[in-house]
Amino acid sequence: MNKIDFCNKTQTILEGLRKDQEMTLEQMALTIGLSKKTLIQIEKNRSKLKWPEAVTFVSIFNEHDLVKSLFGDESVEIIQTIAIQKPPRRQFITLGGESWWRTLSVRNGFRIQQHKISKHLRILDNENYRVYFTYSKTDAIQQFDKYFCENNE
Repeated sequence: MNKIDFCNKTQTILEGLRKDQEMTLEQMALTIGLSKKTLIQIEKNRSKLKWPEAVTFVSIFNEHDLVKSLFGDESVEIIQTIAIQKPPRRQFITLGGESWWRTLSVRNGFRIQQHKISKHLRILDNENYRVYFTYSKTDAIQQFDKYFCENNE
């Protein structure tokens, strides 16, 4: 997934979520940083939702069922994965991925997981801290091996 895919997916739920939240066009436009006229054009598919507004929208409404249906329970992590390609070690603690993640490999408490919806990958350490994320399975495996000094001699 890239920024364009993220924006396109987000745009598909914008109007439905706005109506579900009983927000007027003006209220939603102000909430996500658009003019009412621009929001109308986006909802009618005459214009495209841009990255800053899509990120704002998903960040604000990340607990809504429509957002979760697109991005799962960790939409902020998906945003970070798209925006930042190489995060620092132990960026933040996670819940360990019980429902939205598939574990691909485990070694010494570290594990590679793939998100069931977005398909991005992450590495968690033995305390559930995310230490790496990417959309490339090859990069994830190489980084995973580095933690155990394999392929790094």
